[in-house]
Amino acid sequence: MNLITPEPLKRGDTIGFISPSSGLAGNFRYRVKRAIRWFKKQGFKIKLGKNFWKVGYIAGEPEERANDLNEMIYNERIKAIICAIGGDHSIQLLKYIDFKKFRSNPKIFSGFSDITVLHLAFYKISKVQTFYGPMILTQFGEYPKPFDYTVEFFLKVVMRKEREIKIMPSNYTDQFLDWRKYRNVARSKFKRNKFLWLREGKAKGKLIGGCLPSILRVAGTKYFPSFKNSLIFLETPEGEKPGKPYSLEKVDADLSQLKEIGIF
Repeated sequence: MNLITPEPLKRGDTIGFISPSSGLAGNFRYRVKRAIRWFKKQGFKIKLGKNFWKVGYIAGEPEERANDLNEMIYNERIKAIICAIGGDHSIQLLKYIDFKKFRSNPKIFSGFSDITVLHLAFYKISKVQTFYGPMILTQFGEYPKPFDYTVEFFLKVVMRKEREIKIMPSNYTDQFLDWRKYRNVARSKFKRNKFLWLREGKAKGKLIGGCLPSILRVAGTKYFPSFKNSLIFLETPEGEKPGKPYSLEKVDADLSQLKEIGIF
């Protein structure tokens, strides 16, 4: 499959923010405003989707959220689309998305977690390269500013400044801070661990994957791509309680399902 690669982002370009799944942006406006300030400081313009601020377990009805995405795709001035946050309901947008237009007018598209659903669909139907990357609330809204590693390599990738990018930062954080209580508190960083290689070797292929349960949400639909001859990457979401991990029992079950549907 020959993928279409969107044009590199340039300073002065307009970036669209959308809420394709969860309606949390309206609850944490201060994080969005922090992200907007950072992007404007870098020389970018920002346009928000009409339903961006809608509060609820979803940011509007499926067709409303899809319309926000389609409007960003149709708008020639918008060169990149970044999602506010994940959730559970990106799957509801698929039948409303103009995949043909996204192919003819491709944009940089960034997000992770539940946004996996949209990445896989764009890959399968539009055959456009997307970017499994940072989002507005979770990364660009960090206090006092986004992490240096995050923005440095995000910009290098989407602005095509480097072809080879180092994989691991020197530090990381998995500290959970309740955004309702800790508006202006920086998360603690920890020295990263070394890679744990389960099996040594070399492989080459297109990188495809995403959030484990979100991949399974697309399985069995016309939007589910082939994983043949691909390098598969997987991440897990938070658990059912904020700050708690996705359980190993669920990981085991999800991996078993991937095996049964022939992914590996």
